Amino acid sequence: MSPSSRPAKKAKADGGGQKPTLKSSANECIYIKCCRSQKDFYSDSEELWYKPKFVNQIVENEEIHGYEDLKVTIYFASNSVMYFLRIVFSKKERGATDIDAALAPHIGMALCKTEEEFLKVCEKPFIPTIRDPICSYSQFRIYKVPLDSARPLTEDGTTIKEYHRRIQFHALVNIDGASYIDEADPKWEIYIIFEAAKGSPNYHFIGYATMYPFLGLKNSSLKEGFLERIRISQVLVLPQYQSKGESSFACSRMLFAGVLTYTLRVPITRSRSRFQAS
Repeated sequence: MSPSSRPAKKAKADGGGQKPTLKSSANECIYIKCCRSQKDFYSDSEELWYKPKFVNQIVENEEIHGYEDLKVTIYFASNSVMYFLRIVFSKKERGATDIDAALAPHIGMALCKTEEEFLKVCEKPFIPTIRDPICSYSQFRIYKVPLDSARPLTEDGTTIKEYHRRIQFHALVNIDGASYIDEADPKWEIYIIFEAAKGSPNYHFIGYATMYPFLGLKNSSLKEGFLERIRISQVLVLPQYQSKGESSFACSRMLFAGVLTYTLRVPITRSRSRFQAS
């Protein structure tokens, strides 16, 4: 299994044996904010952000130690899914949890160093090079891309592996028991849902699914001769788009229309009573 196929070890306090006394719930002090534009970065709208549901794979016991009045804001550009991190507190004790180190394995490869850099990323057009989506509805598009594809996913040269490394963080903090797939395995396929921005040459990330195809039963009516069998590993729609009328309907319709076409059987890894981020 490749190093990037599993979450990194959980962060602990970094203070040479001295234990801090202050403690914060990571679920309560971490905010993840979606920015479609520079305007969103400065907006106070609650529709733009969400709190992670599961952070146990990032910090030990879902606790951050050594800070008072702590607020951690993880901004991400909705098109390129590049990140910017802001940590605010009124007091920091010796031995406090190293928050930067805890998040580095998950978003460090796509982390903007300055606010100015991030704001430029938010405004930069992000357009898939794949011209034909496997399914579309209204302004939504779903693309199927093999994880080992060498072809750039977007016009700025971003590959599917690079993009997948950025978006999988959202699965980790929204799906109970989620784990990163083995990107060294060439069979993995990624289905990505984008929303085409109205009046702008830009696409925004809405959600994704990871699939592992197997050969199914022979079928003479198909050109390839076989129906496909697919294991669904993860299905994620960003919290901002869940239960939102047309957006939610479009995402569900496209995802299942794309995945179930020519599919014989769809076993679901770690199946539960319901999809947690359907």
